[in-house]
Amino acid sequence: MKDKRSIIDQRIKESKMQKTVLIKRLGLKRGNFYLKLNEPEISQKIIAEIGHVINWDFSKDFTEMKGFHYYYKDRLFVLGEPEEAYQRKHEYARFDELQQRIEKQDAQIESQNKIIAGMQKEMKHMATQQKVTNDTLKKLLKAMN
Repeated sequence: MKDKRSIIDQRIKESKMQKTVLIKRLGLKRGNFYLKLNEPEISQKIIAEIGHVINWDFSKDFTEMKGFHYYYKDRLFVLGEPEEAYQRKHEYARFDELQQRIEKQDAQIESQNKIIAGMQKEMKHMATQQKVTNDTLKKLLKAMN
């Protein structure tokens, strides 16, 4: 059986993508790329990212990677599943998260509106008190004249 490094090299060759282009798209330096490939146990993340760039699903070669989740340029991908399926799942989860945020913000707004209403009521009361005080002062001044 071939080792992972040989299979990865084979798939890169089959893709006909130059390694320089691959390395650039991965956002790595050449030395770092080869360090990652020469590790005793190559990380599933780097394998998945290489596969993404060369358009190959490595779960076909490494069955233990089936269902492996990874992010590439802020998008979620899952090996061994059609992209639409996991993107939809991710979108539903994101929708639920946004819905919870909206509900939380609505509750905060409602709470703030109650505080504002109370402050407005207090200000009206204070304005009424001030008017009474002003009216009383006017009557006193009038009586003094």
